[in-house]
Amino acid sequence: MGEEFLHDILATGPDMESAGRRILGFLDATPLVRYHRLEFDRDLSMNGRDDRLLPRVGEAVAENRRILDAMLAELRHEGLADLADLARLEQGYQSKLFHVIAHILDGFFGIDSRFYDLDESSHWLTGHRRRLLADMPEQCWLIRIRARLDGGTDFAGRQERFSGRKGGPA
Repeated sequence: MGEEFLHDILATGPDMESAGRRILGFLDATPLVRYHRLEFDRDLSMNGRDDRLLPRVGEAVAENRRILDAMLAELRHEGLADLADLARLEQGYQSKLFHVIAHILDGFFGIDSRFYDLDESSHWLTGHRRRLLADMPEQCWLIRIRARLDGGTDFAGRQERFSGRKGGPA
């Protein structure tokens, strides 16, 4: 049984194909995320001139925030009350969860990355990207990726607590 993951990835390029090739190159070079299948959804991909882009980015960034908040709540549920508790964090599920949280905050792409800005290495819309969207919208591309992972993830079962649906992140 496999899982599907959606990513909206923002990248610069003169056209959608160039931005898409940059994204594929990035995904090919990312050692910790290996999908069995990747598909670009051209109908849901768009240029910075499209009025739908910023609202879509806002929705995807809000989903990143929701996932992050749910993971933090899960850590609290697991007994982490404050930063001092990190010193006695149990290796295994708790430490893996903390590791994923750190990746989201640090801008490291993962299966939980609902929105990702390739050029900024960020899960958020930075001030620099906002300026690029305003100054050079034709160079900014939001590409919807549908990715398939056969076989499940490290968080099997427990992941549904923060994913929004059974079996994996939204």
